[in-house]
Amino acid sequence: MESAHEKIRTQVEGLEAGFKRRNIKFVQDTFESYKDIAKQVILASSLGPALSSLDVHVDATEIDEVLKSRDLNSDGGLDFQEFSSLVSTPSPIEEWVRELPLTQLVADAMPRMDCPINDQLRHLSKLSQEQLDVSCGIIKEILLKTLQEKLADLKESFDMLDRQSTADSNSKFQISKMSVGNISDFHNGLSSRIGEPHLDFEKAMEAEHCSRGDSQVYFVTGNYKVRTCPANEWAITVRGDIKLADRGHGRVLENIDKSLKHETAVLAKLRRCEVIAVVLYTGPMFA
Repeated sequence: MESAHEKIRTQVEGLEAGFKRRNIKFVQDTFESYKDIAKQVILASSLGPALSSLDVHVDATEIDEVLKSRDLNSDGGLDFQEFSSLVSTPSPIEEWVRELPLTQLVADAMPRMDCPINDQLRHLSKLSQEQLDVSCGIIKEILLKTLQEKLADLKESFDMLDRQSTADSNSKFQISKMSVGNISDFHNGLSSRIGEPHLDFEKAMEAEHCSRGDSQVYFVTGNYKVRTCPANEWAITVRGDIKLADRGHGRVLENIDKSLKHETAVLAKLRRCEVIAVVLYTGPMFA
């Protein structure tokens, strides 16, 4: 059994690997170390070790499928652009952590500044080590509590899913018992029972394109015969990663920030998420 010291060391190594895979130089060095010299690509036999060195976890049984889905030019391996795109794809855990209020947590833990709002950062820059230690202690305490609550919610979601799956397997005609409330529940509305709606549409769209099980499943379009997947569409449209795009047939890739300034968008008072939706759901590669 792995000791506590070994577990900590493994987690520290994972943290260091995370910094490395966000540094393009480390990704380039990894690619050079594992690529096939003759073909100048990473083959299936080397892809697993290459990803593991950057702490990107892909099950051994999925390596061939991952390579096939990411090999855009069908040369039997991943070139550097394809490999770096795979490495930079957020994991489901990263997407989950993005929903945590970490920015607000850190900001709230900073000392209160008795000064004009425009001078707050100047005062913050003079924070002493003792004050910083106090803030970090507060952050640790609140972060632990936040993670405990969110993990409990996550576990309950999966427990509910498992219970539902078990119920469905027992009887395809089983009817779920409905829960009702009283008159006050009716007047309080849905928000009092299920919470306020999630209004960060851009994050929701990103999760839809980058985190779901089919986000990296490739398909071929019926019009221009372009091979693509939802994760690539998001990278091209929102992140501006045009190296993944097939620019043939005179197609033009729309720039989100430029489109926001278009007269029609300005008159309609469109928000960024709405412009992204317009471009994405009409096909970023087919505009």
